Amino acid sequence: MKENKIIDILADIQNKCRAKEDEIRESLGLSLAEYKALLCIKIGEKITCHEFSERMGLSLSRGSRVIDKLFQQGFIDRLDCNADRRSKNIILTESGRMIWRKIDKNRQKCEDRLAASYSRDRYNALKDELRSLAQKL
Repeated sequence: MKENKIIDILADIQNKCRAKEDEIRESLGLSLAEYKALLCIKIGEKITCHEFSERMGLSLSRGSRVIDKLFQQGFIDRLDCNADRRSKNIILTESGRMIWRKIDKNRQKCEDRLAASYSRDRYNALKDELRSLAQKL
């Protein structure tokens, strides 16, 4: 019997989670960048284009292209920034909030399936342990 290393188990979990997220993303007709972009803007939040690019881990120019695509699809609005006329703030539109909620609902279903076989205390302890592992890398 093959001994599993923690890194192998975590890679398996990551692959299964990524496959589920791909399923959610594809059901909504979103590209990977659009999906990730919508997740990094919270409902009711107003962020700068620069902050958006940082959250996405993108250059400003690549972040700008993602913002343009989201704007063209009606998922975000761009607003003038009072502090800097050269800058824009972005917010989710009603359509963007609707897609965000669908994503969140599907992700919550996955979370619920993971938590189903654990007591609340045990599940919280598991999450704490996983956070601890993540910090060590």
